[in-house]
Amino acid sequence: KLDLPQQDIERDLPEDVDVFKIDDETTMLYKIVSLSNVSGFDGIPKGKYSEAVAAAVAGVQRNIAIIPGQDHLSIVIVPDFMETIESMFQRVQFLFVRFPNLRVLMIQFPGQPGTRYRRSDTLNNKFLAECTLKFFQFLRSKRLWHWKPRTGIGMSEKEVMEDAVRRPLILLCNGLGANVMAYYTVFHMRQDSGIPLATTLRASMMINPYV
Repeated sequence: KLDLPQQDIERDLPEDVDVFKIDDETTMLYKIVSLSNVSGFDGIPKGKYSEAVAAAVAGVQRNIAIIPGQDHLSIVIVPDFMETIESMFQRVQFLFVRFPNLRVLMIQFPGQPGTRYRRSDTLNNKFLAECTLKFFQFLRSKRLWHWKPRTGIGMSEKEVMEDAVRRPLILLCNGLGANVMAYYTVFHMRQDSGIPLATTLRASMMINPYV
């Protein structure tokens, strides 16, 4: 029998990444970023992936009335199975130059680096999409990311929901993340009327999904 050293997952996590506990044995990682949290880049897309993201966002914006300085957007970034939050964010941080009010949410599913899961759980699209649904419900209850009201808007359920509906949403997903979010979009995004993501989704960019 081979005895492997026990990894201290919590100790090894980056300081600026948060943990969402689905249950006592299952966790996801997430990071919410706004302009005040980033620096040290010139706003120029790096590589074909970043250029494609820039083109997708520009296409979405052509169909949305944007007031200068008030271009509020929410973006979800979902990495492939062995990617990390940091590696994905490096490809999109230039967007803050054009959209200073951008809200970026990055997530990692159970089974990805730094997370926990039961070995008896099957990490398929269905299971991970259900985890994602619970995670979005958590964000809404805590008034985080897409559900954080803009300045001057109250915190009542009605005010929060009305503000969230007015903020366009873009999904950027890679590999496994693309598969899971496609499943979530089809089976959960519209069925849960309490989450307005279905009414604000403007574009989904799926990169290298498994087919």
